[in-house]
Amino acid sequence: MHELMKALTTGLIIGVFCALALNGQIPDRPNLPQQSGIELKAFVRQNLVPQNRTAEFVIQLSWAGRLDRYDIHAFDNPILQNLEISGSGSANRVSSEAGVPTAIREYTFQLKPQAIGMGYIEPLIILYTDNETQIQYPLSTSRLSIQVIDAIRERHWGKIMAWSAGFLGVAALLVLAVWMMNRKRALALQKEQEIEAVVPIEEQYLAELKRAIDLNDPSLDGNHAFLIISKLLRRFLHEKFAAPGLEATSSELFQYLYEHKFEDVFINNVRDMLTMADLIKFSGKSVDRNDVSLMVTRLESIFHNCLHGALNPLGNR
Repeated sequence: MHELMKALTTGLIIGVFCALALNGQIPDRPNLPQQSGIELKAFVRQNLVPQNRTAEFVIQLSWAGRLDRYDIHAFDNPILQNLEISGSGSANRVSSEAGVPTAIREYTFQLKPQAIGMGYIEPLIILYTDNETQIQYPLSTSRLSIQVIDAIRERHWGKIMAWSAGFLGVAALLVLAVWMMNRKRALALQKEQEIEAVVPIEEQYLAELKRAIDLNDPSLDGNHAFLIISKLLRRFLHEKFAAPGLEATSSELFQYLYEHKFEDVFINNVRDMLTMADLIKFSGKSVDRNDVSLMVTRLESIFHNCLHGALNPLGNR
């Protein structure tokens, strides 16, 4: 019995030492980074597509917060079967959900079928970096399928178009004659009104700015006010100096000002205001009343200077 107890005790001690040794040799598992709050959606708008039409493949990334929170890495075009890419594009936008700004980046691919049957979009890996932690994460899409069916028969519209063109031509002549008569009367009336009273365009925009933004309004929306200021400035430059309109980008507008030799102080002022407005628009950053007041003052200054000739935007630089 004594020998048995001794053997059991020895075995227990050896077992404890082995466990401690193994525990010391196995390193702790590192804490893997948690996935960031970015959501990936990949889908096809048309799963049933005629052979002579196209389908649209959409990759949508969205996250709560600023647009520049994440850096989306460039990725290759998706690998396709029985499909080919006929066009692509991308767009960024910022929306608001329950008062929280949400950034959305969307990639679109126009896919043209090659033959009747099934087409496939293979899984795609997208890498992105969290700019706050500098940690890189992967995202992946699922394999998607598209059924390609018989082509839609194209109708021959030659005769119909010929008759329609003749009818529309006669109608257009009648409409043009009526329009010219009305236009002539309208121009005569407009000329009389301009002779009676001419309101400078600068005063018109000053009045519109005062109506659109009330700095004493407790419910003033700073972000909306910045949008109004940007639109008023762009419209004024278009009407006053024939600059590109609201549909043009800020870069195209600045290029126009440089090419037409506007003064540097004028260009810098316009660039600062529109750049700040674009940043607020795309980032969703909240704007306080003081920032709005400063922008209103700067816009009023542009209108007043142009009205009184204190600023010559078309001078030689």
